[in-house]
Amino acid sequence: MLPLNDILHRTGLAASLAVLLGFAAGCKQEFIGPEQPKAPESVYMSAAVSIRGVAGTINTSADFEDRVKTVRLIICDTPSGAVLYNQMHNVGDFTNQPEGQTTVWSKPFKITEGQRDFFFIANEQDWNLTVPLTGITNRAQLFANNALTHITFPAGYRPSENKPLLMTRAYRNVAIVAVRNGKGASAADPQHFVADGDEQVELIRTLAKVKLKLEGVVNVEEVGGALKATDIKFKRVIPFKGISLVNVPKYFSLFVNPYFDGPGYPTTGQFSTDFYSASDLAETVNFSKAQMLANSEAHYLALSEQPGQPTTLYDYVTSYYLPENLRRVNGSDPALPGFVPGASSFYITDGGGNDYYKFSIWQSAFTEDQKEVDNGVFFTLPNAANYSKFSTVRNNAYEITAKEGFQLTLNYNIEDWCTGKIGRVYAGFNFNVVVDEPTFPGGASTVRIITAEKGLVQLGLVELVPRVNNAKFIVGSDQLDKLRFGNQAGQSAFQEQTEAKLQLPTEPAAAGTPIFDIKYNNKVVYTVKSE
Repeated sequence: MLPLNDILHRTGLAASLAVLLGFAAGCKQEFIGPEQPKAPESVYMSAAVSIRGVAGTINTSADFEDRVKTVRLIICDTPSGAVLYNQMHNVGDFTNQPEGQTTVWSKPFKITEGQRDFFFIANEQDWNLTVPLTGITNRAQLFANNALTHITFPAGYRPSENKPLLMTRAYRNVAIVAVRNGKGASAADPQHFVADGDEQVELIRTLAKVKLKLEGVVNVEEVGGALKATDIKFKRVIPFKGISLVNVPKYFSLFVNPYFDGPGYPTTGQFSTDFYSASDLAETVNFSKAQMLANSEAHYLALSEQPGQPTTLYDYVTSYYLPENLRRVNGSDPALPGFVPGASSFYITDGGGNDYYKFSIWQSAFTEDQKEVDNGVFFTLPNAANYSKFSTVRNNAYEITAKEGFQLTLNYNIEDWCTGKIGRVYAGFNFNVVVDEPTFPGGASTVRIITAEKGLVQLGLVELVPRVNNAKFIVGSDQLDKLRFGNQAGQSAFQEQTEAKLQLPTEPAAAGTPIFDIKYNNKVVYTVKSE
C-alpha cells in the first residue's frame, strides 16, 4: 500500500501526487432516423494522493514546506479549454491506494474520453482561492483571472500550519481513452492516470526559497538557563540594524510561468514584466535584528564568551520565501554573482540606514541540480537562454553563504527543493553538527560534524551518542555505536568534517523524541530531538 508518507516529492518540490484514471463503457445509444456521431464513452477516474515532503514526511515539517491539506483537480477539454471536472478534495480522500499498474484503486469519478488538460492546486483554502477556483469554466481563466494571477504575497511570509505553501502542477494534452491496460470497464476497476509516464503527479511550489547563512556573526549568551542568540555583529556594519529583501514581487500566481504552457506565451520566453508593473516587482521587506534572531534556524550549544578564550561568534542560518521574478537577459549582467539593480536582493544595513552590503539572488544555470519530473524532462524554464541568471524561479531552493573579511565573500548554490533537506545546524564551540533531515523520515538522516573555525590547534573530541536503542551510525560498510571526530590528526583544519547516516530502528513516533546527544570533551552539551 502507498501510505501518506511514502511517495517522493521529486520536482519542486516540497510534496508529490499519484493520480489514477478509470474508464467504463457508456450506455448504448439507439437512434431513430439518420445515424448520429458516436458519443464519447464515459471515463471513470480515481485519484490516489500520497505526499512525501522534502524531509521525507508529510505534515510534520517544522517549516510546513510540504504540507498538503487539500487538492483541487480541474480537467479541461484540450481543444476548447472547457472545464469538464472541477472539484476540491481533502488530501485524505486519496490515500492508501495499492501500488502497481494492475491494482484496483478506489473513489472513482467520471469524465469523457478525448484530449484533456489536468490542473492540480494544493492548499487553496488557506489562501482564499476556493471561490475563484470554483468559478473556473474555461482553462484560459487559470492564466487570466486576476485572483489567480495576482495573489497577494504576505510580506515576510513563512510557511505554517495555518498557511502552507501553494503548489500546482499541469499536464497538457493527455489522451483519455476508454480502456488502458485492461482497466476502465467499470467504476470498480478505474484506469491509472499516467502522469508523464510514471503515475506520479509531482507538485511544484509557487514560491522560491532562499536559505541564507551569515558566517561568524551571532553572539550567544545564557538567558533564563538556556543558550540564546542575543546579538548579530559585523566587523564593518556598526551598529548592525537588520537585513532588507528588496525587489520582492508584490504578487505571485498559480500557473503564470512558461513551464505551464499558458495561452499566449511567446516562443522567446515570458517575463514577470509581461504580467506585473515595475512597482509590483519592487516591494521591500525589512527584517530587524530582533526579527532575524527570532527566525534563526540554528541551535547554539556554547557561549560566545569562554574562559581564557577569545570571543566566538557563531553562524546565523535562516530561510526566506518569495515570489518568482523572471527577468529578461541583459548584456550588462555580470558573469559572476553580485548585485544587479532590479533583481531580488539582500541589503545588510547599519544603524544609520546605510546599505553596507548588497547581493542579489543568482544561479549559475537554470538546470543547476534540477531533478527529473518525468522521463528525462526537468522542471526548468523553456528558452532558458532568454532569462537573466539574476532571476528568481519558483520551486528553486537557493543557498547563499556570506562571510565578512576585507569584503563580503559570497558562495552560491542551488539544491533541488524537491529532494533537498530542511536541515538543522547545531553550533558548538569551534564545530557545527548538521542534521539534514530532522524529522528522521523512515528512521534515518545524514548527520555531519564540521569544524567551524580557522587556525585550530585541535578541535577536541566531539561525539554523537544515540538516545534510541539499537540506533547505528553507518559509515561505508561500518555500523558504529557513536560518531566521533576532532581528536585525531587532520581533524582540526577549517571545514574538515565527518559524515554518517544515522539509522534508527523505526521512524520517530512523534516530534520531540530524543534522538542523540552531542558531547564535547566528554560533556553532553545538547540533545537533538526529532521535529
